[in-house]
Parts: sequence; C-alpha cells; structure tokens
Amino acid sequence: MVANKGLIFKNAPDAFPIIGEHLDLSTDPVDGTLTVQNLLISFDPYQRGCMRDPDSATWAPPSTPGEHLPSGAVSKVLKSRVPSFHPGDLVWGMFSAEEYSIVPSVLLPPVRKLENPLNLDLTLFTGALGTSGLSAGGAGQAVGQLAKLEGLRVVGSVGSNAKLDFIVQELGGWIFYYDNVGGETLDVALGHMKDFGRIVSCGMVSQYNLPQARKYGLKNGMNIFLKRLTIQGFIVSDPEFVGPYEGRIKTRESVTVGMEKAAT
Repeated sequence: MVANKGLIFKNAPDAFPIIGEHLDLSTDPVDGTLTVQNLLISFDPYQRGCMRDPDSATWAPPSTPGEHLPSGAVSKVLKSRVPSFHPGDLVWGMFSAEEYSIVPSVLLPPVRKLENPLNLDLTLFTGALGTSGLSAGGAGQAVGQLAKLEGLRVVGSVGSNAKLDFIVQELGGWIFYYDNVGGETLDVALGHMKDFGRIVSCGMVSQYNLPQARKYGLKNGMNIFLKRLTIQGFIVSDPEFVGPYEGRIKTRESVTVGMEKAAT
C-alpha cells in the first residue's frame, strides 16, 4: 500500500490560515476504483473562501473539517475500473490536495483526459489554462494581454501616487475594469469609471484573510448608479469567456515542490 501525503482542512480561520491550527498534513494509504497520482496541484484564492463554516452559498461548497482541500490537478491514472480511463492516462480534474487520490463517482463527470497536441508544459494546465488562469489567481498576467489582442488600450494598477495621478489625470477615466483584488483598489476604480463603464469581477484577494469587521467598505458605491455602471462577476465553473488566442499569451508560473510545503 502506498503512503499518501495530503493537506487536511481542520477548521475555518478568521484571518490568515495557520498550519497546525487550520490546515494539517495527513499520511493515509490509497486504494480505490479510479486511483490517480497528482503530478501538479493548483492552489488558488478560491480555496481560502472554502475555508468557512457551513452555509447556503452556491459558488463552491465549504470545506469539511478533517477532509482534504479540493484542488484542480494534473494527474496520472494508476488504476481504473472506469471504461473511459486507462492506467497511464494524463487527466485534469478537481481532486483532493494530496499526492494520490481516489476519485469518487460524484467527481468523475468533470474529469477529462488532458489533450496536449502542442506539447505544452504541464504546469500551464494548473496555471494559465487551469482554475487559476481562467478565473482569479493567475489571471492578472493574462487579462491585459487578452485586452490588447482585442484592440483595447490597457492600463494596469500601480504602486505609487505619482503613477496613479498619471493614469487618472492624463489618460482619463476607465471604460473597462477587471478586478480580482477588491477593497481599496476596487473603490479607486469605481471613483474613476466613465459613464456606462463595465467592471468584471472574479475575486477580491485583498479581503480573503481579513475578519469581517476589518473588511474594506466601499466609499464610491454610489457611482454604480450615478454612472450607470455594469458589474458582472464570474467563477471558473461558469461558461468560458476566453477566445482562441493560440500562441499569443505569455505566462509565468510559480511552482512549489513537495506536499509538506504546500501550505507555506
């Protein structure tokens, strides 16, 4: 029987998750009907949102204390009693954050064979082509490139008041704003949108690790109706928004080796 290191959710944190208190490592044997070895696992901002007490939210279920965190993964099939999968197949699916996973029947529908005719680096399927890149975590490096390919002038967020003044005073207001930060960054955007502008939101990472009392309250919310703005949120399981931009998107991936380092 193979030993299996995994990342266990213990209980919901009020702020930043602490190893040993909110997350822990497990070592369990693995055996089952469809058994996979997880070669690459994606750790994404949405997982922090899953570390919560039970509720009726529909975007993703809360994590269950004592069970592994769910994660998008590129995996190799080791054993299968499912006709569509065979040992040695590379697959992508929502598996548990562990070295090996038994895939229950409820998680089989989203599992798909990994089609890679261009022989791309497999890390891309947990980054730019996975949960992270198609929604929040790794989208920042891609969304500006997608906008440029559509003929738009792109302005990114900046790290100084001088640069902010340049954007606001010399470049004018914003027609489109793509947000995965929230908080003060979103508030600034609301303050400088043009009439009938559009905001796309796929995350608010600046707020995830703050207790409710410390989360930022928007001050420019009135501009939503004063400027007749349209705000659309989406998550990765919604229908795809990205078009075919073969070979024209550049990305960088951050890789951590070893399950024991996954939560650090």
